[in-house]
Amino acid sequence: MASQTWTALLIAAAALALTGPTLAAEPAYVGVWSKRMEHCSTKPDKPGAPMVVTATGFDQHDLHCSFEKIEPVPTAAGASPAAPELSVLANCEWKSNATKMEMTWSVSGETLSITDKGGITQLKKCVMPVPPPGTGKN
Repeated sequence: MASQTWTALLIAAAALALTGPTLAAEPAYVGVWSKRMEHCSTKPDKPGAPMVVTATGFDQHDLHCSFEKIEPVPTAAGASPAAPELSVLANCEWKSNATKMEMTWSVSGETLSITDKGGITQLKKCVMPVPPPGTGKN
């Protein structure tokens, strides 16, 4: 059952990615993200699973978080950063232990950069391959 749910989630994420600008209200950080593209299809219960981010939180393997607050990081007057930064506060559970996480997120193209007390992590957006026309799978 988990495999069907995971497959449905990846298909939904791919459909969102394909619709492009029509969903302008969707935050840029929403999607499926991974350090390594080969891990994009890893099931959520396995180490190396991608991070699935929604507008309300994110899940990655044993880490489950809901956003408490997301707000833009103020920039210097006149500054226009290439990738606006967001201050993120999340209520998380890691292997049944509750914790708060404070991070800074920014999205530039297909890269989500997350900065926390452990440093910077860069994730690439997972995109499901589109079957070739005429294969009966599109």
